[in-house]
Amino acid sequence: MKGSKAIGIDLGTTNSCVAVAIDNRVQVIPTESGSNTMPSLVSFDDEERLVGDGAKYQMNSNFSNTIYNIKRLMGYKSKRQKSQVDIKSLFYKIIETEEEVRVQVKYKGEVKSYTPEEISSMILGKLKARAETYLGVEVNDAVITVPAYFNTAQRQATRNAGMIAGLNVLKVISEPTAAAIGFGCEKDFKEETNVFVFDFGGGTFDASILLVQEGDFTVLATGGDSTLGGEDIDNLLVEHCCELFEAETGFDLSNNTRALRRLKSVCEKAKCALSHASKTKLDIQSLFDDKDLFISLTRSTFDEICQGLFKKTIAISQSVLKDAGMKAEDINEILLVGGSTRIPKVQAMIQKLFRKIPNGSINPDEAVAIGAAKQAASYKDPNNQNQVHLYDVLPLSIGTGIEGGKTFRHIAKNTPIPTKATTLFKTRTDDQERLCFKVYEGERAFCKDNTLLGSFTIDGLPPAKRGKAGADVTTEIDESGIIKINAVATNGLTGGVTIINNSNFGLSINEVTRMQEEAQKFEEEDQLTKQRVDSMLGLEDYAYELRDLAESGNLSKSSCNTLMTFFKSTIDWLKDNQSASKEIYTMLKQTLEEKVSRLS
Repeated sequence: MKGSKAIGIDLGTTNSCVAVAIDNRVQVIPTESGSNTMPSLVSFDDEERLVGDGAKYQMNSNFSNTIYNIKRLMGYKSKRQKSQVDIKSLFYKIIETEEEVRVQVKYKGEVKSYTPEEISSMILGKLKARAETYLGVEVNDAVITVPAYFNTAQRQATRNAGMIAGLNVLKVISEPTAAAIGFGCEKDFKEETNVFVFDFGGGTFDASILLVQEGDFTVLATGGDSTLGGEDIDNLLVEHCCELFEAETGFDLSNNTRALRRLKSVCEKAKCALSHASKTKLDIQSLFDDKDLFISLTRSTFDEICQGLFKKTIAISQSVLKDAGMKAEDINEILLVGGSTRIPKVQAMIQKLFRKIPNGSINPDEAVAIGAAKQAASYKDPNNQNQVHLYDVLPLSIGTGIEGGKTFRHIAKNTPIPTKATTLFKTRTDDQERLCFKVYEGERAFCKDNTLLGSFTIDGLPPAKRGKAGADVTTEIDESGIIKINAVATNGLTGGVTIINNSNFGLSINEVTRMQEEAQKFEEEDQLTKQRVDSMLGLEDYAYELRDLAESGNLSKSSCNTLMTFFKSTIDWLKDNQSASKEIYTMLKQTLEEKVSRLS
């Protein structure tokens, strides 16, 4: 393969996945451990930063410095905004100010803080590096997926994360749409087919309806909840276990972080086990004050604990059907995406709603990345005969504030994009000289309950009676979801143009550049750490080779004794010098090799 490749990335809350399209076939790229998904985790310690599988091994032992669920903090910039995650449920420290949110860790003996975009960029950077290693070529371009119900700030934060990781983000597309594209790759639809995508992952829930025919994918309606996922199921199980533990022992675990972290790991495994078995056991020795936890959990009890969450996914699905003007029987195919769709009760509720069995032809953990890769290939090579044509919709309504704190809706959610709408706003008082507009995103009736995207002002209106002057405000949204607001005064003498600047709720160009430089520094540090560890392991391996040679009996007794002395002294030294430099390990190995070469 020559030249760079464009990849598709499913940046998940719990796990992430990367894929590439080669010669019209999509290949999911495995991690170093052979898995097709990578844990969306970043861990820091006194020596190095670990991403993915390496970080997962530190979840329980280094919980305060292991970052997870960072996707739920994307686009959440300050205390003034509603969080997508219960901060108290996290085991690492969050710094909240009026202007931004950061995670705080201890790294190489120093206290450091990072934005959610920076942490996500570390995950994306790991996926990028893995793709380059696997493909043997440079990877610069990517399509990254987000939940369908992500707002503009969250989508821009995802773009920023990709930029920090050194990726040219070709497009940010919704996860259900990507899954449908992936599904379409596996099954060629010659006739118009209504596909319902039920995306229930680790951190979010999305439901979308797409009209699919051959290479055309038209989103008809979408809905979801960015605070509903497998993580919430785990939290419900933790609460249930805490209640039982307190009832039996009298101990309250709610403020014991270490015990809660251990308990959550067991609850995650129990949830997965109940997808295959009718009952499971949760057993933790000395969970708190030498008290053991032992609970037998049946699938029926599990279903009862989580029934509120399950019902919510069905209610959202019914709402999406209503928005599309459809009934359940109008759906031809049901596609399940995300690990939480493996839960038997969820599958049963879906079958009851649609009265048909969901399609199981595509892996729910890989479908999104496969579709993203297919879309990336289309952008990279527009002359490709197997082009994907995507026609998306607006996930959340766009409006402005009017009298009484209410929201005037310019463009409603589920409107096909690109789109454009113009509204005339008139003055509210005599001789009004200024019109002020605040632009919001959301479905609530009042501005205070929606997300403020930006604001602009038109000055210099001519004196006139109330309602006799004003401005035409045009809201335009392109296929990438970029929103532009143009306001022109009715008399043509004054006017104003506002592009809702993503820096209002995202990162400035300077901030992104700085973070890119830091990401490069991280990459260099990681490479140096890898080289140091490889040198250490090389010395250790050589020491054990000497032991094996000594025990083989092929040398004189004197030489064997000397080799065993070399072995023991080297291993003892390594136990006390795990943080030595690469140069020292290399030098010691060379010295050892010279001594061995002089043995008779």
